[in-house]
Amino acid sequence: SPRDARLLRRYHATETTTGTNTNSQVDQVAHVDERCERSSDDELLQAALWARAKLEQAAPPYSIAVMIPGLLNAASNLAAKAARIFDDVLHPSLQFVNSGQRLFHLSAGVASDEVPLISTALLLLGLQPGLSLADAGVLLRSPFLEFDRVRAAEVEARLRKRRATFVYLHDVESLLPGLAQQAEKMFQRETASHYPSRWSQLFSDLVSSAGWRRRSPQATERHAVDHWTALLSDLASLDLVLPRISYDKALAHLRRIARHHRFHPQEQDPHADAPVQIMDLHEGAGAVLPYDAIWIAGLHAGAWPEPARMNPFLPAALQKAAGVPGQAPEHNLQFAVTAMKRLKHSAPEVVLSYPRAEGEQELRPSPVLQTVRRAPSGSTHANTALRLIYEKATILDDLAAGRAAAPRQAGTAYHGGASLLEHQSACSFKAFAIHRLGARELEEAELGVSPRERGNAVHSALQLLWEQLRSQEALKDLSSSALESLIHACAQKAILDKSDAPERFQRLELNRLTRLLADWLQQERARPPFQLEQSEMDQQVPMGELLLKIRPDRVDRYADGSLAILDYKTGKKLSVEDWDGERPSAPQLPFYAVNATQHQHKVSEVMFVQLTGAKIKMHSRAGAELQHSLPEWQRILQRLAAEFAAGQALVNPKQGRKTCAWCRLESLCRVDELGVLGASDDAEESD
Repeated sequence: SPRDARLLRRYHATETTTGTNTNSQVDQVAHVDERCERSSDDELLQAALWARAKLEQAAPPYSIAVMIPGLLNAASNLAAKAARIFDDVLHPSLQFVNSGQRLFHLSAGVASDEVPLISTALLLLGLQPGLSLADAGVLLRSPFLEFDRVRAAEVEARLRKRRATFVYLHDVESLLPGLAQQAEKMFQRETASHYPSRWSQLFSDLVSSAGWRRRSPQATERHAVDHWTALLSDLASLDLVLPRISYDKALAHLRRIARHHRFHPQEQDPHADAPVQIMDLHEGAGAVLPYDAIWIAGLHAGAWPEPARMNPFLPAALQKAAGVPGQAPEHNLQFAVTAMKRLKHSAPEVVLSYPRAEGEQELRPSPVLQTVRRAPSGSTHANTALRLIYEKATILDDLAAGRAAAPRQAGTAYHGGASLLEHQSACSFKAFAIHRLGARELEEAELGVSPRERGNAVHSALQLLWEQLRSQEALKDLSSSALESLIHACAQKAILDKSDAPERFQRLELNRLTRLLADWLQQERARPPFQLEQSEMDQQVPMGELLLKIRPDRVDRYADGSLAILDYKTGKKLSVEDWDGERPSAPQLPFYAVNATQHQHKVSEVMFVQLTGAKIKMHSRAGAELQHSLPEWQRILQRLAAEFAAGQALVNPKQGRKTCAWCRLESLCRVDELGVLGASDDAEESD
């Protein structure tokens, strides 16, 4: 093949300059290592880092091969994954689409629908039958369309807020008026069904009307445009075998064509002579080719030897008699063993690796690795483009270097109140990102009442209830029927105010909430006598140099004049231990108690009120134990406030991956890129 010819020419050039002999290089005993990585992503990352280290240490010309079984499989995403990871490691320049020389050549190419420009075109066409919210978000962030990015973000946020599960053309008409007008004309003028060739032309017109690729394309993008034209031509060629079909069926055929056609931009670019060749294992297993180093990845038992696959159109006995390749497990095993023996002598250094797991599926090593020496797994962190973004950003530059951000002016009021201290305790960067940078995650579309709305409805209903009851005595004096009516009215108003879910889901939540409130009020009757002091009242209170805006859920006053501070929780995991330690997990109640004490109030009890469908329970601390905790809480909270005010914003999750699991800010802090999570964090995550 042309690739093999280039490799041999480069090898003979090396032979001429170094005086080495071809046979001696091929026949020498290679240094072979086996490595086990966490996943296929981590395996490819370590292979890319290994290749980069080899290129940095050696003088050109240098030849490296990375071989992966199943790379040519159209149904897998290995080719796209390998291209992304090697581009990120070998070219950390932020120019992911460029016309410059690349250091690697991907022989398999990538599936056409994985090419960003082509993927955008397919998503545009998908607006007519409807896109999922996730796909619509990808489309609204595409760089290949011309519209206001701020407006696009607002449209996506609005779609998420109204729980849109599917997005249609009329939902984004303000961003893509040309596409909307062209679609309207087309469906008014055209019939509902056409031959594929006519749909091919209409698809081309629709995509162009949306402003697709109006910017000056670079080399790889020009090749992608040519490839898109070829895909439309393939669709048009289906006239020979298909009758008139609808828009949806024509688009389905186009998507299938794009999925099974590979995109090879390197055929036109100078990348094919790159020093790093990424290929399917079958490509490199056919003959002994001279490389300086080889990494063979993905050698788990399910991939190598390959599973037996008989041709369904030929008799099985005939295939066995003819020895058709791939039709019998023993043949595949023999081929895998023979190929591995050959490849072990194709370079002075050979690395064989396999992933430990793929998702939740545990993987076993291939049987061809039984006699290979095990080497330690890699743990190097890539100097990738994403890491460079982190290190070069104006604000984040100091954070990556371990220095504090600019301190905040004393007396500045912050929203979030106690949550600021909670975030600072969990990870100081999280507090910095949310309360200084204003970072927010996009809302997830929920089919019914979301957990956030459910929690807000509980708080609102209890506030409405106690603003009318005001005391435990009034609660006890109320008849059963009157209390039932009051609970129903407060729960109904809370759900209508706090939830945008469809009516049928609101009815279900109303039934659940009324039962929950009735059960909780039964427990309220058993408490010591109290009167409501305040409920959901906004306040601005100082903590060190900060001025925090807080809103305690509820404060009761007992008969002796002391206060009980309650915090409603709708989560399942609660413990008073969360109030203690140098980095408390739940500092809200300690903060409220310390603030009340500073205003000369006596606090006799602080309490979590756990309100879930499964159980209703009070977690409290009172009496001498509470009085002993107050000075320590004050010291810790003042220290957290001082750290935030001073601009401390290091990426330092308290419990590693467990802390990061629900943060949703990993795209900003790049916690995996920085390598601050240790190996023990993986065990915590699996637990």
